[in-house]
Amino acid sequence: MTTKTIFPGQANYLDAFIKTAQYLARLTIHQDVWSETSKLLVNFWGADLGGFGDRRSNGEIAVCHWTFSTELRERMDLAAEVNEEIAEVLDSGFLSWRFVSSTPEPLVIAFLPISLENQVTRVLLVGHRSSGLFPKDLLNIYLALAGLVGTTAERLASEAELRKHRQHLEELVRERTARLTKANEQLQSEIIHRHRAEEALQKAHDELEVRVQKRTAELENAKEAVATERQKLFDILETMPVMVCLLKPDYQVAFANRGSREKFGEDRGRRCFDYRFGRKEPCEFCESFNVLKTGEPHHWEFIGPEGSIMDAYDFPFVDTDGSVLVLEVNIDITERKRVEDALKQTLAELSRSNEDLQQFAYVASHDLQEPLRTVASALQLFEKKHRGKFDKDSDQLIDFAVDGARRMRALIQDLLAYSRLNTRGQAFGPVDMKEVLNQSIKNLRSLIEEKGAEITCNHMPILMGDPIQLIQLLQNLIGNALKFGPAISPKVHVSAQQNGNEWIFSVKDNGIGIQQKYFERIFVIFQQLSKKGPFHGTGIGLAVVKKIVERHHGRVWVESEVGTGSTFYFTIPDRMER
Repeated sequence: MTTKTIFPGQANYLDAFIKTAQYLARLTIHQDVWSETSKLLVNFWGADLGGFGDRRSNGEIAVCHWTFSTELRERMDLAAEVNEEIAEVLDSGFLSWRFVSSTPEPLVIAFLPISLENQVTRVLLVGHRSSGLFPKDLLNIYLALAGLVGTTAERLASEAELRKHRQHLEELVRERTARLTKANEQLQSEIIHRHRAEEALQKAHDELEVRVQKRTAELENAKEAVATERQKLFDILETMPVMVCLLKPDYQVAFANRGSREKFGEDRGRRCFDYRFGRKEPCEFCESFNVLKTGEPHHWEFIGPEGSIMDAYDFPFVDTDGSVLVLEVNIDITERKRVEDALKQTLAELSRSNEDLQQFAYVASHDLQEPLRTVASALQLFEKKHRGKFDKDSDQLIDFAVDGARRMRALIQDLLAYSRLNTRGQAFGPVDMKEVLNQSIKNLRSLIEEKGAEITCNHMPILMGDPIQLIQLLQNLIGNALKFGPAISPKVHVSAQQNGNEWIFSVKDNGIGIQQKYFERIFVIFQQLSKKGPFHGTGIGLAVVKKIVERHHGRVWVESEVGTGSTFYFTIPDRMER
């Protein structure tokens, strides 16, 4: 097979170069100069192959953008044969060529340096099927073409960079424009809001001006009213039947009413300790000015002129001008103290008299029992021995004498028990009122069975008290209810209900009732309402009840309706120590 040397005609070199330059000049950044140049060499310049080689970052030689003519039917792997030449051109910067013998036909390849930014960074590979060298003119044209490709690559890179910068600039412009637009909108909104705020501020200013004028007028009126009220206060203080004065912190007298002036005289600009006591320094015993430190009212006593005893009440007082004063109210309690001392002496004498009376009642009732017992026994023996031997009137007189002795003995025993309530009482302790009620009922069992009575109750609490006296208390109340109840089947109900810090007990019966005018009298000793008829007693039972309740710091009263029944109430504190 004969190999021909196929090169473009020399006459066409310049024309082809110009057209190539025009074509490359029209390339845009969206096109690949390397692929386009490789295709141009084969399709326009008639080369059998075109491509580019460069050195990667790891130092390896790489060939890319291969383009082959149709005569080279299969793509051949020429990398191994061209890598050394590519490396040499990249290092030296000079063109080179070589024959490739591994192809079916002889192939000569030119290696042309391409400079980017004054540095050889790529190698243009142009191959023709030929066994001879490249014509010199063609080689120069290819060398110029390599320079043109480098220039085009730099142009496209610059255009790409410029486009990138332009896009970035346009983005910045858009962002800046958006920010400016937003800022402008905000500025417009702020201007509108500011106008509105200024209008609102002006309106508020006008309203405030009106309110200030109104308030000023109100303050003037209030000042006049305060002055009027202040004068009214001084007028009231002036006529009060006590000594009133206003003291300044420097002991000067701001005001003194008539009572104070009558007692201490006119101050005439002198300080209180001077015109009251004739002293040159503040009184060491004075406690009036403590209120300026504590801000709290203060009560104390002092000895005034001529030895009078003064009861002093001091209060912090703020005057209309804001100054802090001491409002002092003095009461001459000399006479009251004298009366109190006399009353204390009287109470002490009364207490001794009560003690003597209680002792007398105890001694009298105790000492009278023995002779009374002798009289009663003698009368009973006389009755047994002589009943029926005398006339009917004599027998009746004997009955009266025996019954009177018996009643006198009961009265003395009750009086003795009454006198012992305060002296023989037990110390207070926890008491189960249910057990107290049960014991009271047990003590009255004979009377309950005799009457056929029904005794009921609800819940009973546990209290502090004297269990013996509380049994006596309920026993007396229930006994009275049975005594003054119906002759057949009387009913008695005992209840307890808590009310705040105390318990209210009640004993309710269905007896004859009590008139309201006797509600207080029945609790007085020896005050028995019914001295005749079937109701017998000494008149001490309810007095004992009252005394026991009072010893337990309680109250006792009765509610009743004649013909319906009575309810006796008494209270005992929920918690009590003694």
